[in-house]
Amino acid sequence: MLVICEKNLQVIWKYLLLLTKIQIMSYSPIAYVLCFSIGIALIPNQADASHIRRPIYPQFRNISNPVGAYNYGVAMNNFYFLAGQSGRHPVTGQIQGDIETQTRQALRNIGTVLSALNLNFTHVLRSTLYLKQMRDVQTVDRVYREFFQVPYPARVTIGVAELPLEDSLIEIETIAYISSVGMVNLASYSIMLIGLFIIKFNVY
Repeated sequence: MLVICEKNLQVIWKYLLLLTKIQIMSYSPIAYVLCFSIGIALIPNQADASHIRRPIYPQFRNISNPVGAYNYGVAMNNFYFLAGQSGRHPVTGQIQGDIETQTRQALRNIGTVLSALNLNFTHVLRSTLYLKQMRDVQTVDRVYREFFQVPYPARVTIGVAELPLEDSLIEIETIAYISSVGMVNLASYSIMLIGLFIIKFNVY
């Protein structure tokens, strides 16, 4: 979504003035649409470059609600900073089983959040693993490979004395990223190409 603000209007206005000086605007009215479109296309997509923090609200199915004052994550600049997930079962809300079971459930919980955001594990840039027992690293890594494929994201593994939820042996947090082309910019580029065709072949 493009946010029209004073700075953006100044960019478009200066761009139109420049085109007027080189007499491009004398072709036809369609040139005005073309030039305005190009001016907009030159502006960074405000949805992609916004510095507004966008909370990811807990409205997902098949995952337990947060147990504290936090959201499932926060999105900013196409980055998704997801809250840590434990092996808590989404239906029972209980944490049961050994490290293998808990790791698999934690990753399934992460997958649920990613899926709700139209993302998947290939969008994860980095994961941080918090383990109560560092001797479980190899087991965790084996389960981890069931969800992540080469090239793997960056990873940090930290041994901790305790975790927030009782009986929890692992917690995993992730940072994901998705690149996108703003729809306004995409439409602007399309209009720009059409306008160039019209001017080039005098079909107006």
